[in-house]
Amino acid sequence: MRWCEQWPERRFAIEGARGLGRTLAQQLAAAGENVVDVPSTLSARARLLATGGDLMADLRRLDRQVKDNEA
Repeated sequence: MRWCEQWPERRFAIEGARGLGRTLAQQLAAAGENVVDVPSTLSARARLLATGGDLMADLRRLDRQVKDNEA
């Protein structure tokens, strides 16, 4: 835990703190850390945005490619 001491006002956001991340969340809380649960839908959206992905835009682009190849 020494690596995180450089941030005095820290908060750990754990995806699934009530599920698979429960053990980690409990250990952090027992160490006196501020822990919040992050819903998987929110973290999934963040992952999508972080990769620059947009499913609908990807589907529209593929649809255009298919139509162009058929013409």
